[in-house]
Amino acid sequence: MKQNSLLFLGFFLLLFIACQPSEPQGGTVVSNGECPAGKPAAMFSDTMMFVEKHDIIIDGQEAEEKVVLKGGTKVMLSQGGCEKIRQEFQITHPGDFSKLGYQDWIILCVSSLDHVASASPALGGLRQWSGALKNLGLENLKLGEPIIPDPSVTVKLDKIISDGEATVIIVFQQN
Repeated sequence: MKQNSLLFLGFFLLLFIACQPSEPQGGTVVSNGECPAGKPAAMFSDTMMFVEKHDIIIDGQEAEEKVVLKGGTKVMLSQGGCEKIRQEFQITHPGDFSKLGYQDWIILCVSSLDHVASASPALGGLRQWSGALKNLGLENLKLGEPIIPDPSVTVKLDKIISDGEATVIIVFQQN
């Protein structure tokens, strides 16, 4: 179990520091304080193969990235924390999702991690999280409820339906 804890913590930290350019691309650093977790960094960049648009704002220990992928998927990543890291992905897919069943939403949440990971090999940590959630059994996952794939991390899945699009929300919170 301890090895699994270290593995999940490693995945989580990989997500937090993935794709760190020396300077944020397409954005601005507002300020930065000292923090054990280090300065938030961009996970995405304009140079990634499937990224059409990228913007990031870093303000102290908080960062917000907005990305548009080829095909129209939009990603907003809010990340921050000093002692305990938190990342919230809001992944918006164009289309009519009004007829999706409950289990279909779980599948869309998890497969969205794979879809976003396809933007770059550097985002492989997202694919690993998708695999970890699948290993728990998709039928065991619930929207809006904490999922604890490991004692060091809590994951929460949710959704927002709008006209012509759907947003899945995936939150990773270090425990």
